[in-house]
Amino acid sequence: MTPAVQEDLQITTAGGSSIRLGVGFKMLDSEAHKQQAAPKQSSSRQEAAEEAKSYLVDNGVQLFLQEMVQALLKHRPTEPLDYMSDFIAERKKTGPPLKEKKSTPAAQSSPVKPQKSPSSTGGKSSEGEYPRGFPIDVAPEVMPDLSAHCSLMADVLQKDPSVYQKLRCLKTSLGVTFAQLIKPGVDVKGHKMIKTAGLAVGDSESYEVFEPLLKASLGLRFGDQLVEEPQQLHMDASKVCSDALDPTGENVVSVRVQVSRNLSSFRFPTACSEDERREVERVLVKAFQLLSEDLGGDYYPLAESHSCAALGMPKGMSEESEEKLRRKGFLFEEPDSAVSLSSGLARQWPDARGVFCNQSENIWAWVNEEDHLKLFSGQPDSNLHAAFSRLAAAEKSLQIILQQEGLNFACSEKLGYLSSSPHNVGTSLCATVVMRLPFLSATPNFRSMCAKLKLQVKAVDGKSWAVSNTERLGTSEAEQISRVASSCKELLAAEKQLASSRQTTTSVSKPLDSPAVAARNVVPPKPAASKALPDAMPALDFSSMPGLGSKEFPGFPTDICPEEMPDLTMHNSLTAQVLKSNPCLYHQLNATKTRSGVSLAKVIKPCMDNKGHPMIKTFGAYAGDEESYTVFGKLFTPALELYHGFSSQLQHRTDLDPMHTDAAPIDPSGKYFQSVQISTARNLRGFRLPPAASRDELRAVEQVLACTMCDLDGVLAGNYLPLAGSCTYTQIPGGMSSEQEGQLRDAGALFQEPDSTLDLSAGWGRHWPAARGVFAGDDLKTWAWINEEDHLRLFVEDSSSNLRSAFERLSSLESVLAQSLAQQGHGFMHSDSLGYLTSCPSNVGPALLVRLTVRLPLLTARSDFKEICRVLGLANARVSPDDKAVQHVSNVLGLGVSEADLVNSTAKACSCLISLEQALERGETIQRPGLGPDALPIFKQVPTGGLQYLRSHSGAAAAVLRAHPEIYDQLRDKSTARVPFSGVAGVTLGMQAGVRSGLLGVADGSNSARQRPGWIGLCAGDEECYDVFQALFAPALELYLGESLPTPYPAVALTPDAVSGKTQGVIADPQGKLSVRSVRVQLSRNLKGLPFIPACSFAERREVERILTKALTRQTGTYFPSKGSTSCAFRPAMTDSEEQQLRSQGLLFQEPKAPGLLACGAGRHWPDARGVFLMSSEGTGTNIAAWINEEEHISFVACRNDGDLKAAFAAVCEAEALLKAELEKDGLAFSYSERLGFLTAMPGKLGGGLLVRVLMDVPQMSACRGISDLSEKAGLEVALRHSRPGGATVEVANRSSFGISEAGLVSSIADACVDMMRGEE
Repeated sequence: MTPAVQEDLQITTAGGSSIRLGVGFKMLDSEAHKQQAAPKQSSSRQEAAEEAKSYLVDNGVQLFLQEMVQALLKHRPTEPLDYMSDFIAERKKTGPPLKEKKSTPAAQSSPVKPQKSPSSTGGKSSEGEYPRGFPIDVAPEVMPDLSAHCSLMADVLQKDPSVYQKLRCLKTSLGVTFAQLIKPGVDVKGHKMIKTAGLAVGDSESYEVFEPLLKASLGLRFGDQLVEEPQQLHMDASKVCSDALDPTGENVVSVRVQVSRNLSSFRFPTACSEDERREVERVLVKAFQLLSEDLGGDYYPLAESHSCAALGMPKGMSEESEEKLRRKGFLFEEPDSAVSLSSGLARQWPDARGVFCNQSENIWAWVNEEDHLKLFSGQPDSNLHAAFSRLAAAEKSLQIILQQEGLNFACSEKLGYLSSSPHNVGTSLCATVVMRLPFLSATPNFRSMCAKLKLQVKAVDGKSWAVSNTERLGTSEAEQISRVASSCKELLAAEKQLASSRQTTTSVSKPLDSPAVAARNVVPPKPAASKALPDAMPALDFSSMPGLGSKEFPGFPTDICPEEMPDLTMHNSLTAQVLKSNPCLYHQLNATKTRSGVSLAKVIKPCMDNKGHPMIKTFGAYAGDEESYTVFGKLFTPALELYHGFSSQLQHRTDLDPMHTDAAPIDPSGKYFQSVQISTARNLRGFRLPPAASRDELRAVEQVLACTMCDLDGVLAGNYLPLAGSCTYTQIPGGMSSEQEGQLRDAGALFQEPDSTLDLSAGWGRHWPAARGVFAGDDLKTWAWINEEDHLRLFVEDSSSNLRSAFERLSSLESVLAQSLAQQGHGFMHSDSLGYLTSCPSNVGPALLVRLTVRLPLLTARSDFKEICRVLGLANARVSPDDKAVQHVSNVLGLGVSEADLVNSTAKACSCLISLEQALERGETIQRPGLGPDALPIFKQVPTGGLQYLRSHSGAAAAVLRAHPEIYDQLRDKSTARVPFSGVAGVTLGMQAGVRSGLLGVADGSNSARQRPGWIGLCAGDEECYDVFQALFAPALELYLGESLPTPYPAVALTPDAVSGKTQGVIADPQGKLSVRSVRVQLSRNLKGLPFIPACSFAERREVERILTKALTRQTGTYFPSKGSTSCAFRPAMTDSEEQQLRSQGLLFQEPKAPGLLACGAGRHWPDARGVFLMSSEGTGTNIAAWINEEEHISFVACRNDGDLKAAFAAVCEAEALLKAELEKDGLAFSYSERLGFLTAMPGKLGGGLLVRVLMDVPQMSACRGISDLSEKAGLEVALRHSRPGGATVEVANRSSFGISEAGLVSSIADACVDMMRGEE
C-alpha cells in the first residue's frame, strides 16, 4: 500500500472569493497492480502524488469535483452533504459518464513521472536529476501543445508562439537555459482556477536574457503594478507608523514579516549545482556568525545534510533541534508539489539547506529553500512596526557583511529584488497578521472585502485568519507595511462594529433588574453605521454553524467507530497516546456503550478530529455521562495517569471545609494583590453530560438548576438569565437583554459559544444557545454558568487577599445547592477515586480553579517569570496585553489534591511571588525558587489528623507510610548529625508527587508497568541517613524494586570484559534494517565524609568541586565550570560556544526543574560549584565527561551515536577507576555501604549507581503495548517515545542497578534491545 497523498483544488466562485478543497487519497492494491509483469519498486511520496493526480485528470474526477463544488457554492444548501449526494446521483442518470480507463500499470499513467526523491535515496541525487518530462538543455524545435495548460507562461506562449522560437536556444552566462525556465509550466498542466507562473528562474541574468517571456508574464501577474519606473526599495522602519494594530490584544494573535534574497553571483536554487549550493550556505552561515549580539544565533543544517561537518554537525541538526524548530514553525520541509519538483528545487535534498535562528527566537532564516535566503521576523503581538524594524536591521546587517566579501543581493532597477519565482519580485516582502475575526469572517463578503483591501486571507485553525499583502511590485517595503497595517485596522474596526451590534455594551451602573421579565422591555440603542462594512450583518444563526446546531460536528462518527482504528501517528493528545500504545483497546471498546447510549466513538471523537500539537497535550476525550469513566475505564485510567500524574490505585481527597484553609492575608499592604476568583464545576446525576446531552436533557437540567438557584435567599440571592436567543426558559423567552448581557460581560460573568474545533468536536456546543444561561447574584460577586461545558460552574469573586472568605462563600453556595437538590432527588456526580466528575477528564478531582489577579511589575519583566510560576505550581496569563505587570495566576494541580489544600498552596505560592517582587524592589538579586540559597518551599504541613491524606500521594515512601503510620511516629523526631526526618521525607509528606529523580516511566495503558511505584520519593542528605532512617528507606526501596534487599550487598565490580550475553554488549539489528541512534551510560558517586547535594552548604559544595577538579585535572581533559559559576579559581565559567559544544555532544546538564528535586535542595546556589570535566576521547567514538555537583557529587557520562553499549560502559569504568586511584592518593574514597552498595542522594541509584539509556528506531514496536511488557521483563522502562512522519523512536533505560552486577546489567539491556528489534521485524 502506497502512502496517502493530498490533492488541493482551489475553486473561484462567481463572487470572486475562493475556496480550497483538500482531497485525500490512499492508493490500495488493485488487480491491475497485481498483474504487473514485474514488482514495482516502492514509489516516493512525490511519485504517488503525480500518479494520483494523473488518475484524477484522466478519469474526469477532478473536473467533476470542481463542477460539484461550484454548484454547491452557488446554491449554498442547508444540507450540503445531501446536496452532494443528489448531485452525484443525478450526474449518473443524466450527465456524461466519467471516463473509464483500462487498468494499466501505475508507472504508465503519468506522463510526467518524477524520479525517486532525494529523501528516498539517501538524500543525494546527481546534479542533473530533474524529474523526467520536458528536457533541461535545449527546448525542442516544435513548441509543445499548451492548449490544455493553465499558467501564465502558457498564456503568453499561446498568444505569441514566436517568443518560444526566439528564446528556445538561448542560455545565460551561468548556463541557465530557456528549457529550464519553462520546464515546470510544460510538465505540469495546472488548473484554470489556479494560475501558477509556470516558470522557474535560474539566475539573475535570466530576467534579461528571457525578458520577452518574463516581462509578459509579469504583466499578467502584476497588471498596473508593473510600470517602467524604477522599483522603490525602502526598508526604513521610520517611515512606518509605530502604533500597535490592536492595543487591546483581543483580536491580533501575532505578526510576521519576511523577505527573500538571492546572491547575484550564483545560480538560484532551481538551477544551482551541489557545489554552488554548498558555497551559498557557507557564505551565509559565515555572515550569520558575524551578526551583532541581538541578532546573532545558531545555524541548524537540515537533518541528514552532510554539508556542515566543519560546524560539528556532519549529519545535520539533531532530532531535538528539529522538533524544537518544527514546534516553533521555523522549519521547512522538502518540496512535494509537482511544480516545485519540476523546477529542480528538490535536487540533492536536504544537502546544504538549513535554518538560522537568533537567540531571542524572533529572527530566523531559511537557507537554500526556494531562494538562497528567506529572512523572517516575528512578534507574538500586534506590533507590526517592531517586527519590520527588526527585519530591516537584520537584512541591512547581512547586506553589509556580504558586501565586504564582494557579494550582493540580486536586484534590478525596474524589478527590485529578484527571485526564482517571478511572482515574488519587487520587494519580495510578505507581511502576515494572524487575527481572530469571529463575526466578520462569518459574513459572506469577508473575502471580497479583504481582496478590495489588497489582502489575501487564509484560515489558520478554524478561529483565526492569516491576512497578508498581495502587493510586491510598484511600492516600497515601508509603503506595503503601512498598507497592511491600515487594512488590518479596517478589518478590526469592522469586527468590533459587528461585535457591538450583537452584544451592546451599554454602561449600566445599577445591579441586574430583579424582575427578570421586566428587564426585557429595555430597547438597546442601535449601533452607529460604519463605512468599513459594505453590507450589514444579519443576526447570527447558530443552527447552521458546524457543531453549534442540532447535528454533531463534521468528522469522526459518534454512533460507532470504523472497523479499523484510524492512523494516529501524527495525533498528539493523551488519548491518542494511549490508543497508539495499546491499539487493542479500540477494538475491545468499539461496540461498548453506557446505559444512556454513550459510545466509544462519541468519547474519542475530539481525539480523532484534532491532531493537536506535540507540545500542548490535550486530553483528547470527553465523557458523555457518569458511567463513561467506568465503562471506558481502560481508556480513561491510563490517560488520567498521564495527565494528572496520579495513580489509579490512589484515592482523591475531597475537603470543602473553609476552616482547613489559612486565614492570613496574602498581601496585607494591598499593593500587589487585586482580586481572587474561585470556581468549581458540578454535574447532575441521572443526566448525560453536555457533550452528549439532547436538547430536552439540557432543558431539564436548566429547569432543575435555575429553579433551585432562584429559590436561594440572603447573600446567595440572584436571578437566572438565559443566553440571548435561548427560548427554553419560559419565564424569559428569547433570553437576556443586551443591557444585561453588557453588564455580565463587564463583570466577566458571561460565557460565549465554543469556537475551537476541539470543543466543537466534543459536542458541548450543540443546540446553542438553548438551555444555557447565567445565574447572577445581586451584587455580581457570585454567579453560575448553566450548561456550558458542564451542567454547572459556580463562581465567587472577592477583593480580599484572605482567600478563606472567598472559599467559604463558594463552599456555602455549593453546600446549600447540594442539600436543596438532594431534597428533589438529585445529586452531584462524584467518585471515591476521582472526586467530582466533569465532561473533560482534565478537570476531575476537586474541579476547582483558584485564580488570583496580582500586580508585579518587576518580577513580570523577567524572562523567567513563567518558569518561576511553574515551579511554584502556578499557571500565569496576562490580564491585558497593554500591561504585562498585571497577571492572572492560578493553580495547576487538580486530581489528588483536596479543595482546601489547593486554596492553601495557591495562596502560599502567590505570597512567594509577592516576596520576590519585594526583594527586587529592595534592589536584591533573586533566583528562581529552589535555585537560590533556599530549597523550594513546601506549602503543606502534616495535619494533626494523621497520614490518611497520603492516600493521594505518589511514590513508594508514601505507600509505606500509608500502610505503616507507626514508622512516621518512630522517625519524626530523629535526625542525623545534620539532616532531620523532614529533610528525608518532607517532600513526600508535603507534595503530592514527591521526589522524582532519574528515569520516569511512561504510562501507556500497560498495567504491568504500573504495579510498582514509579519512584521512591525520598532523598538522603548524607550517608548516615540510610542507617538512621532505615525503617523507612528499606521497605520503600523493596516496594520500588519489587524484591527483598540482598544481605550483604554483592560486591560491585566494574569489569567491561565481563559483559556477555547474546550480543556481547553491542546492540545491532540482525537484519540491518533498524538503527540505534545513541547509547548513554551514567555512573554516579559521592565522596565519603561530605554531605550529599541536597544538604550541602555553599562552602561544602565548593569543597567538593575543589577536591574533584584537583584529582581530575591530573588526567587529560578540560574542566568547564557551568555558565554563571564563580567558584573555580583556575578557570572562568564556560562560554556560549563551549556550552553549545557540550550540548551537541550530549554532555551538558541543566538546572533541576522538577518541583520535588527543587524542594529537597538539589538546586540550591545554582549554578555555583557545578561544571563539566570533558575527558579526552579522540578517535574512540565515545564522548565522555564527568558532571560535578549535579544530583550527586560526580557522575561519569559516556555517549555514543551507535549501539556499542559495551564501549560506552568501558569508558565510564576506566574514568571511575582513574579518579578512584587519584582520590586514594589524597586519602579520600567514594561513599559505600556493605548493605546498599554505593550510596547516592537519590535512592533509586543505590547499588551500582549505573543508569543506561538506549535510543533506537522501532516504529512498530514503539506504538504497541508489547514494548512495555518486554521492557518490564528485562528490568527496563520506556522513558521516551517520539513519533514523526515516516518513523518513530523509543528510549529505554534500566529501572535500577541495585542487586545486579554492572556488567550483567549492560549485557541484559543490550540483549533486550535486540529482542525488541526482532519483535519489530
